[in-house]
Amino acid sequence: MCKAGQLKAARELFSSLSTKGLHPTTQTYNIMIQGLFQEGLSIEASELLWEMRKNDCLLDDIAYNMIARGFLKNNEVLRGIQIISDII
Repeated sequence: MCKAGQLKAARELFSSLSTKGLHPTTQTYNIMIQGLFQEGLSIEASELLWEMRKNDCLLDDIAYNMIARGFLKNNEVLRGIQIISDII
């Protein structure tokens, strides 16, 4: 959905997971974070990243790569470095 430009529908589906007793996986979070960055929503992507960590979902190399590229694409290099430093 995110790749197809349907971020709103993807957000609704993502939000409904917990009401159905489901928990997002690392891959699910990665897809949402990437979609948010693609739309220039780096603050929301950061918030989702922290939610991911709060829910004990491990960040993989794909997540770190997306975070770095997302902030770089949105001209927020320093913020990206800070967030990655905080995570590590």
